[in-house]
Amino acid sequence: SVITDSKNIQERKQAGEKNLEKAAMIAASADVKVTPVTRYDLNVATGITHAAEEYNATNIVIGLHWKANIIDSFFGNLTESLVKGSHKEILIARYLIPATSIRKMHVAVPPKAEYENGFAKWPVHLGRMASQLACGIVFYGEPETLGYVREIIAKSPAAGLASYVAQEQWNDFERIKGQMHSSHLAVVICARRGSISYDISFERLPSQLARNFSGNNLV
Repeated sequence: SVITDSKNIQERKQAGEKNLEKAAMIAASADVKVTPVTRYDLNVATGITHAAEEYNATNIVIGLHWKANIIDSFFGNLTESLVKGSHKEILIARYLIPATSIRKMHVAVPPKAEYENGFAKWPVHLGRMASQLACGIVFYGEPETLGYVREIIAKSPAAGLASYVAQEQWNDFERIKGQMHSSHLAVVICARRGSISYDISFERLPSQLARNFSGNNLV
């Protein structure tokens, strides 16, 4: 819980602690250990970034921002600040149903993703999730990149649950959308600006996601 305002500090601290207690209860029901942290910082983004460094976090998981008005961005200022201020893997999630209800995962993988430093991490994380949920997982992308994904998944518990769809346009979201149901999860892999697999097409990603997956579970 990040406190950014010097006014009503005690009230804000108490409200934050209540939210942390709720989070701890939810995590406990899933048998996940939680360490609640309250800190004071300039803004929420820097508070999260500093805490992630201090606690040696490997991942940052946040909820997808809900647009407040027409001029608001799809991801929101907090998410955009986190992406710029941290080099850790960030998962931006929107679940319209409980995560345990997911029955299939559709993963869009951009070209050259295999050249990123964090490439070995996210296939393992998604594979573990598919294994725990006992759900199918489909990867979409260029054949060469999918070959590298297949090598990693083949060594994971999700090997028997995975399938691969080669397509010229990795971001053919209309095609992926056509394969989805309300119990499915869309996962879109994306790189930061300036990285090897970054492409100018990523600039259109917010509008594409909003148009194709507005009513779907999304990471």
